Amino acid sequence: MHPPSGVILDMFDHVLLLAPGGRTVYFGDTGEKSSEVVENFGCYGAIIGSSINPAEFILSTVTSTNESSLDWPTIWRDSPEYQALEATNPQLKSTITSREINLIPSQPSESFSQTRYALSLWVQTITVTKRNWVSVWRDGM
Repeated sequence: MHPPSGVILDMFDHVLLLAPGGRTVYFGDTGEKSSEVVENFGCYGAIIGSSINPAEFILSTVTSTNESSLDWPTIWRDSPEYQALEATNPQLKSTITSREINLIPSQPSESFSQTRYALSLWVQTITVTKRNWVSVWRDGM
């Protein structure tokens, strides 16, 4: 999320935070005013100031290149939260594989269209032309 906004972060119940390179640094509940996320980082020495935006704090903490900065992906993999998540992972996999999942019906119903595309060529052309002119109008040529 760029620029980071504490208000937007508060809209989420759960977050997956990634470090540069795509490695996980946190996965779980956000809590009231991002309290659980901030508390998680606080357990490892990253303390947030009272007037600091939680999203900016997390972003600056995870992307810090100081010599004293911690390896947050490694901390996450060693955390009890990660271990608990890994313990539930086999249960989730077995639940999914034990059920017969049939997403595509064996006999196509009448509701399926016989055409290759969801929209006609005419509708696609009008839509793309409209988008192009909006782009030209906003950005100029």
